[in-house]
Amino acid sequence: MVGVALTTACTLPTDTLSNTITDQFAVLIQNPAYPVIHNKYMNLEPAGGGDQHLFLAPAGLSYTQLVLSSGVLTTGAQTTNVPTIVHAVIGGEV
Repeated sequence: MVGVALTTACTLPTDTLSNTITDQFAVLIQNPAYPVIHNKYMNLEPAGGGDQHLFLAPAGLSYTQLVLSSGVLTTGAQTTNVPTIVHAVIGGEV
């Protein structure tokens, strides 16, 4: 017997997205057409200049408690109860 998993594409929103996400989240890549990247998380890796670059796991450091507040990405509350701002770079240098 062979099992088949069905995956449907998500529906992209057509309205303007909020620049605030208060629920903690992580970035998960889902693309069943490319099994090598399907269901893998994006991790952050420190880079020169204090920014963080997004890499596909297992590279980088795993962050599952990201928060977006007024367009500012943070790693959530740390041991000091002060969020750490993440200067994330997507797709190369800015």
